[in-house]
Amino acid sequence: MQFEPGAFAGELVSQMGTAGPERVDLFRHLAEKCTAQRAKVSMQVDGNSVAPDAPESWPENWRRVEIGLSKSPAMVNTESSEDNNAELQLWTRRFTGLVFALVPVEETSQSLIENAEGLPEGSVLRVEVNRYERSRINRAACIEIHGAVCKACDFSFAEAYGPVGEGFIHVHHVTPVSMLGPDYTVNPCTDLVPLCANCHAIAHRRTPPFTLDEIRALRQGG
Repeated sequence: MQFEPGAFAGELVSQMGTAGPERVDLFRHLAEKCTAQRAKVSMQVDGNSVAPDAPESWPENWRRVEIGLSKSPAMVNTESSEDNNAELQLWTRRFTGLVFALVPVEETSQSLIENAEGLPEGSVLRVEVNRYERSRINRAACIEIHGAVCKACDFSFAEAYGPVGEGFIHVHHVTPVSMLGPDYTVNPCTDLVPLCANCHAIAHRRTPPFTLDEIRALRQGG
């Protein structure tokens, strides 16, 4: 898989080169995760190869960038198209995570408010809301980095429910969303953690939420 922006993507490439430390750290973590599973992550900036896991060595003022991911041999089961599709989706998701870790992306959603104050009866007001706290990219990155096993009790939906539970887990904000400022950039490495439904519910039984260590202590009767 290869990501190579075209000739008219100069501004995009420039912004990728000035990504904040949280996004760069996320890229490094994802690259290390891929490498640990025998995949090769390649990266070129302005025609020169750079180390994906050493952002301190990256040049400034990017004009061109190429990001590649190769996995050989891939785990392919010729007798099961489902296994093949799952393998392809896994590495496609990881490659997409690598790219979007550096690409400036802001996820938005639109909410509808009926009978908003000051508008006629039955009217609808459309409001665009910043949804950084629910970013699908950050959620996927958290699971890729930390895995889909509860960090508090080691519960695995895949082990309990089979294939239907594969990759499923709740993602918990270590710092409540309500306490994050509007300009805060969520770091999936440190700000998000995978929890099962039970531990996630317990975490929010208190404000501020229980920490991982406190949830573990509660499970042990502490």
